[in-house]
Amino acid sequence: MLKSAKQAELELLLDELRRSQKMTVGRELLMKELAAEIAELSNPLAVEKAGNIQLPTVSLQQPGPAAEQSATQPIEDRTLLFMLEDIVAERNKIEQAHREWLTALDAVNNPMFLHDQQFRILRCNKAYQQCAGMPFQEIIGQPYYAVFPKSSAPFPYCLGPMEKAEKAEVAVGNAIYHSSAFAIHDEQGIYLYSVHLLEDITERSQAKTSLEHANRALSTLTAVNSNLVHASNEGELLQAICDAIVQQHGYRMAWVGYIQHDDAKSIKVMARAGHDDG
Repeated sequence: MLKSAKQAELELLLDELRRSQKMTVGRELLMKELAAEIAELSNPLAVEKAGNIQLPTVSLQQPGPAAEQSATQPIEDRTLLFMLEDIVAERNKIEQAHREWLTALDAVNNPMFLHDQQFRILRCNKAYQQCAGMPFQEIIGQPYYAVFPKSSAPFPYCLGPMEKAEKAEVAVGNAIYHSSAFAIHDEQGIYLYSVHLLEDITERSQAKTSLEHANRALSTLTAVNSNLVHASNEGELLQAICDAIVQQHGYRMAWVGYIQHDDAKSIKVMARAGHDDG
């Protein structure tokens, strides 16, 4: 059977691809397509199914416009091939950048996630997935307040325009997280998504509270010692001690009572300060 001009041309392109040393993904796909077209042209049944059209025969007439168009076809095919290679190269760059971005996201030890305008999670890192205790495929697309940290509604600052970075502390069980969030816009100022970073500050918060307690106790002790020097009687001293405790801004009320030596073992209040309502 005589080969058609199209079949010979496709086989030539296939040979060129096979000789190429850079076998990219785009070339592999194109080779498969070319091989499929050659197989169809080599199979007479494919032509019969198309309408019993006979295979083209060799013509000895002078080349016309159709022949000239066929002569330029290999150049156009090569141009398309080069364009395909450029597209594949750019796609590979984008995929590589995407992989690097995901790797950097997972390298962050603190939980991190992105959500859209409907508060649905678009992407999260491994730390967030571990805190949520759910597979990635179940997290993506869910409202973040239904995943982690769970609440009845989004954070209040997410409901506004969020023109600057917003910060807040969120209690999750016995843990405390510091939440930082900011919105991402495109060059035209259109909202794209928001980024949330959660930092576990439980130990830091506990240490801060302990330090505040120690400082308050030290200030109270200093005030008591000062009153101890200036007090002229026991009642004045006890009242000064109660006042000093309340004035340190750590206690609502303070009082001193003496146990009475009676059958009821009652207590007599000797001094008090602050508010004892309720």
